[in-house]
Amino acid sequence: MVDWIDKTGRRHNRQFRLYREADQFRRETERALEAGTFRPKADKVTVRDACTSFLEHCQGRQERGERMTRHCLAVYRGHINNHVLSKTYGIGATTLARLTAGIVGDFRDGMRSAGVSVPTARKVLSTLHGVLQFAIGKELIAVNPAHGVRVIGRRDEGSQKVRPPSKESVAALLMAAGENRLAIWFAAATGVRAGEQWALRWRHLDLAGGEVAVEARVDCYGRKTRRRRKPGCARSRSVGSSSAL
Repeated sequence: MVDWIDKTGRRHNRQFRLYREADQFRRETERALEAGTFRPKADKVTVRDACTSFLEHCQGRQERGERMTRHCLAVYRGHINNHVLSKTYGIGATTLARLTAGIVGDFRDGMRSAGVSVPTARKVLSTLHGVLQFAIGKELIAVNPAHGVRVIGRRDEGSQKVRPPSKESVAALLMAAGENRLAIWFAAATGVRAGEQWALRWRHLDLAGGEVAVEARVDCYGRKTRRRRKPGCARSRSVGSSSAL
C-alpha cells in the first residue's frame, strides 16, 4: 500500500497487488508532488470521462446562449465520438494521469495512418486540447499533454486554395439550375457565403450603388445570427455586386 499526503494536507492511500507496481506509483506520485502537478482524481478519470463532462458543459452553454452554437457543439461531438473515442486508434480508456504528449502524438499518428486528412486531424487535436483545458479548470490535471503536438503533412497536403469556377462552368451551371438560378447567379456575382445570402433582406441591397451589406448569416439549422465582430472591424461588411444584377 502507498500512503501519502497531498499539498492541501489531505491523506490518500492506494493498494497494489505487486510491490513493483506500488513502488512505481510511489515514485511517480513523489515527482508529481514535488513539481506541484499532482491531482488525486487524475488516476481515476479517463479521457472518455473528461470528454463526457466537456460535452455536457458545452451543451449547457449552448442552451444558455453562452457563445456556443448548435453547429459548434455538433462538430465537437463528431471529433470526440469519431476520433478521440475511436475503437481503432482512440485514447478514451487512457486515464488522465497516464496521458502524455507521447500518447497524444501516437493518437495523431493513428489518425493519419487511418486516412484522416491533415486539416481534420488538426481540428480533432484542437478539440482534444480544449477538452484537456477544461479538465485543468476542473483540477483533474495540471498540464495539457496536447499542447505543442502538431500535425505535419506533405508540402502538397493540407488546406487547398479555393479556386473559383470559370465563366463557362458558371454559365453551364446556371443553364441547369432551374428555380435556383437566381440564387446561384447572385452568389457568383457577389461572392457572399451561402449562410450570409439566406440572411439578406431587401434593405441590405443598394442597387443604385451596386453594393450588398452583409450583417448576419443563417446556419444549417435555420438559426440567424449576427456577423461576429472582430476588434477594429465593423459589424457589417459591404461587397460589390455585378451590374448585370
